[in-house]
Amino acid sequence: MTGPIDCTVVIPVFNRGDALAAGIESLRAQTLAPERIEIIYVDDGSNDGRTPKMIDQIVANTSNARVFHEPASGSPGRPRNVGLANALGGFVFFADHDDWFDPHALERLVEFAEHNSSDIVIGKVVAHGRRTVIPRIFRRTRASVPAPEAMISLTPHKLFRRDFLLQHEIWAPEGRRRLEDHHFVTHAHLHAQTISVYADHVCYHHNDPGDEGNFSRSAIDLDVYVRSNREVMALIRRHTHDDPALRDAMLERPVLHELLKKAGSRRMRTADAESEARKHQMLRAALVEDVPDSVVDRFGAYPRAIAKALREDDPAAVRRVDDRAAALSLRGELVELRATGAEWALSYRVVLEHSGTPVAFRSVPGTDQWRLDDEALSAEDADRPERPDDLLAIDLEVLVTSRRSSVQWHLPTSYVVTMHQTTVGGPFRRKASDATLSIAGTATLNLKAVGDAQIGSGIWDVQLRAEVLGVDLRTRLSVIDESALPNPLPEAKLRNPPARAWAFVTEARRSLAIEVSRSGRR
Repeated sequence: MTGPIDCTVVIPVFNRGDALAAGIESLRAQTLAPERIEIIYVDDGSNDGRTPKMIDQIVANTSNARVFHEPASGSPGRPRNVGLANALGGFVFFADHDDWFDPHALERLVEFAEHNSSDIVIGKVVAHGRRTVIPRIFRRTRASVPAPEAMISLTPHKLFRRDFLLQHEIWAPEGRRRLEDHHFVTHAHLHAQTISVYADHVCYHHNDPGDEGNFSRSAIDLDVYVRSNREVMALIRRHTHDDPALRDAMLERPVLHELLKKAGSRRMRTADAESEARKHQMLRAALVEDVPDSVVDRFGAYPRAIAKALREDDPAAVRRVDDRAAALSLRGELVELRATGAEWALSYRVVLEHSGTPVAFRSVPGTDQWRLDDEALSAEDADRPERPDDLLAIDLEVLVTSRRSSVQWHLPTSYVVTMHQTTVGGPFRRKASDATLSIAGTATLNLKAVGDAQIGSGIWDVQLRAEVLGVDLRTRLSVIDESALPNPLPEAKLRNPPARAWAFVTEARRSLAIEVSRSGRR
């Protein structure tokens, strides 16, 4: 290749060469010219007798591709470092061998990075199969986001400025280990001057590889997992020692997601009581030795209660709180659907429930604070009452989600969170001092603005997502009262590309959905 290379795509491979086809075809289809893209495959000692030859064949038929055959290292860290060390592009994108790109992805990401002088660009990712993506980071495109906010996205599937990585000596940890991607991306977030988010279009499709040959899906080695997470936390403390506020904000992700949320029996499951006890002690040690109280105090009621149980060395309390959290849910109800042409306004209300009943909050005498009803979280397990500002500071998202492709798009929404006092002898036999938490709001779906570029054909469900009391909750928007719907149900014509969209109520769940047909037929 001659001339400047805008982007190097680094792809580690271990066996499963048959999964490479979608990725290489998506790279050959990029709108960024081939001479401006470099593809580097790093074969991490594949031993299936087929994959090395398959990679060689791809490279032989792809003018802008190279391959490095390396001894097996056991994880993607070493192959990614080999790719980075040999990359020639101004930017580097780390991809997985069985994932694929949107045709415009690299052109859009490079242009966006250059325009904003970005060290890192987090492009919109869609998850397939058992993969999951936290959609909150992709709510809208932003030229710059603070590093603590970017910590919600710790996979390496991003665009990095190559000189930035080399200048700060940001390399992936090597060897058979866990969370090497968290370590690498956290290190990058800590040094980046500008972290950008590109959410206007889908850039990257993150596929579920299944279990075969995938270390991240192999049986969890508790010692390795916890030790790796403690290394990530140590990295954060080392780079933020003179800024406690930044330290606490950066620590939120590894403490909440990789420590407290793993303490319950529903996550990071172990095979027997002895292993469960060992997990408890390892997580407890990490919390007590590595985590300031000021970090835990930032969390909602349930993770704080888990932290309290860990500190007090009470595994039974950990299980009890985890079970109570599992029974928490949102009930979302459509209040009214108003349609003006292709712009639909969805009025909704949301109630926080526990085991199907609205959660009761009990006022603490002499204060403005609240405690959850014992059925939801006992006073014995809770670490403290809830401050009203914390209860009302709920970040709610309204999304449309494709059943076919798993693509999600955020709808603009405004809402109010309130505490409603109940009455003596009310339907749930609560005291006069009880209150329930509810949300009322309106979201806007502009089918022309969204549909022209983003909504493909198929069925799209309207969903709600919020983190409440430290628990991530999702639900569909139910249609309980048919009078909330106009008669007839609204339809809209889309021009680019031509299509029709119409609302309907699903039979099984009685929830609101939208169907889009490129043929124009219902």
